[in-house]
Amino acid sequence: MSYYLFKRIYFLQMKAEDRRFIEYWKDQRKGSRAGYYITYIIGWAIVTFFILFFLSKLLTNLWKTGGPYLIHIFITLSIVCGFLVTHFTWTHNERRLNELTEDDNKEELN
Repeated sequence: MSYYLFKRIYFLQMKAEDRRFIEYWKDQRKGSRAGYYITYIIGWAIVTFFILFFLSKLLTNLWKTGGPYLIHIFITLSIVCGFLVTHFTWTHNERRLNELTEDDNKEELN
């Protein structure tokens, strides 16, 4: 009984931002990691593709000199960038969750 009460009191003493993050990330983790990766890789790949596309149209003449494979290069770069952003976001959020819950566990031991 006291363990759960202590855990609840400690949770309420955390910053509101940290509490929201813990709830948000635990909710994200309920789904599969593969589903998270697929969803966010597709999202970031689309954003990255449009950025590359419009910047190349606006600032360079790559579309005239890049040949027919330029679109394939942009798609590949977009998918790679989407994967990297998704992977680093996942690992950063996991590390942050572990730090926040580790502080919780340290307080319980003392």
